[in-house]
Amino acid sequence: MPSTLSSGAAALDAALRPVLATGLRLTVKPVLDPRVPFAFQRAWTAAVARAATRVPREAALTAERLGRIDAERWLPPCARADAALLYVHGGAFCIGSPRANRTIGARLALAARAPVYVPKYRLAPEHPYPAALEDVLAAYDAVRARGFASGSIAFTGDSAGAGLVLAALVALRERGTPLPAAAILFSPLVDVSLSGATMRVKAKDDPLLSRDWLAHCTTLYRGPLAPQDPRVSPLFASLEGLPPLGIHVGTREILLDDAARLQVRARAAGVAVDYRRYEGLWHDFQLQAGVLPSAAESYRAAAGLLERYWPQPTAS
Repeated sequence: MPSTLSSGAAALDAALRPVLATGLRLTVKPVLDPRVPFAFQRAWTAAVARAATRVPREAALTAERLGRIDAERWLPPCARADAALLYVHGGAFCIGSPRANRTIGARLALAARAPVYVPKYRLAPEHPYPAALEDVLAAYDAVRARGFASGSIAFTGDSAGAGLVLAALVALRERGTPLPAAAILFSPLVDVSLSGATMRVKAKDDPLLSRDWLAHCTTLYRGPLAPQDPRVSPLFASLEGLPPLGIHVGTREILLDDAARLQVRARAAGVAVDYRRYEGLWHDFQLQAGVLPSAAESYRAAAGLLERYWPQPTAS
């Protein structure tokens, strides 16, 4: 997908990429290691997120309860009252939180001009599958119970959160629950067997993730299930009947093949897909919004997809 950045923004983007990638390689990647306790990983990555990402102040943050699930809600100025997003944060199923990923929640709210609900789902290894998926499904039910029609809700997620979104869509279809209007997947982790070729090809180029760390985390998450089981690797599930998908991925990440294979399988199943590869960018580059022009472009593209599939806005 060609970039829509202006020449000045593209030049700034190109200048910032090596600096930001080096920062990630030095400050975060060494901590995302099987030898580092999860308590430290969680605390360190949350601290880095607070220090290195910019959370816009225009959106209002409140603590919420989505049924039995603790959550945060982002409400932008002049938010439409008839639509909502449910954002599922990433972290390889073992780290991350609504607080650590606040910049994505806030920027999604501003881009889509709609409230964004971010559930605090249970993490492995304390709570392996199906705990996280159960929490995401419960959060979706709770958003619908607040009066939002399914066709006015969109799922969003990054990394493992995007994998949980895809697994939730399949589960909702199987149980006959009305599906959301669309889903936006940033750098999706949808194959916990880690069989994509870019796990090897991009290993040295990826400034953030390693296969060893993902293997450690996903093994703890899936428990006794086989890594190819579609309940934990929704890439291998039947995708027929799912709503439109927006898939955004960087070309420097080891999860590039997860996104590429997903868009192929989804299109073969008749699912509408807006697939965007961001050249020279890394996993979850959307966290650098406010600094990196490509990140802002990703949010604009996500909002544009939602505008196509949400109902026309009504007065708030």
